[in-house]
Amino acid sequence: MPLTIEARAQHAKAVLENPVFEESFDMVMRAYIDASIATAPDDDAGRKHFHACIHALKEIKAVLLACVQSGEVQKINLDKRERALK
Repeated sequence: MPLTIEARAQHAKAVLENPVFEESFDMVMRAYIDASIATAPDDDAGRKHFHACIHALKEIKAVLLACVQSGEVQKINLDKRERALK
């Protein structure tokens, strides 16, 4: 059974706030940046590769944040509905 929006948001928030995830994310990001900087001046393909990797890594965090935000919006909407019914 698929998770509810609220449950997905809670899981995504737990991932984003997990110190191991944060440390791992930062380590991988730093490695990609360092590798990009270390490419030879004529290595356009290498720089493009690491550029894509950096953007893909950022997208992972953006998707998790969007999941958290959609869960927060869903909770606000549900709270409003419940108050309106009272």
